Amino acid sequence: MGTSEQERVSPAVAALTRAKAEIAAVVAETHTHRQGHGNCRCPVPVAAAEVARRILAAIEGRQAADGAGRPVRTHKCVIDACAEQVPVHMLMCGPHWWRVPNEVRNRYWAAQRRRFQNWDAFQAAVEACKEAAVRPKPAPPARPAPPARRGARPRPARA
Repeated sequence: MGTSEQERVSPAVAALTRAKAEIAAVVAETHTHRQGHGNCRCPVPVAAAEVARRILAAIEGRQAADGAGRPVRTHKCVIDACAEQVPVHMLMCGPHWWRVPNEVRNRYWAAQRRRFQNWDAFQAAVEACKEAAVRPKPAPPARPAPPARRGARPRPARA
């Protein structure tokens, strides 16, 4: 590594180290409690602490964890061009999943419930979801042009 590159990387590493220490301090200042606890006097809101925990885990290279601290198992989205990590119970990432039409999603869920009895149907449903997610969205139908107006409209007569 050349000196110019080392000089450029060193401030970034120092900034990352400072950010890691700040995030660790934020997480240490908060405490965990039940969601409905209304009288909490945490110095930092619980949602911010959760975000800080996730950022700290990413910085340290640890795997994501759920609310109880257990590691969450993930896999790559089934769409080939997508590198998003999703929980094991999900087939694909949200942006791709919401591109799948409702009928195909419903067929997937039905096949998923019976996947151990009919694995081939489940695989076909997964393939249908993958195809639907990468298929370009159809253009919305063109709106008909409004009828042309000819002169002023006659006013209805008052009684």
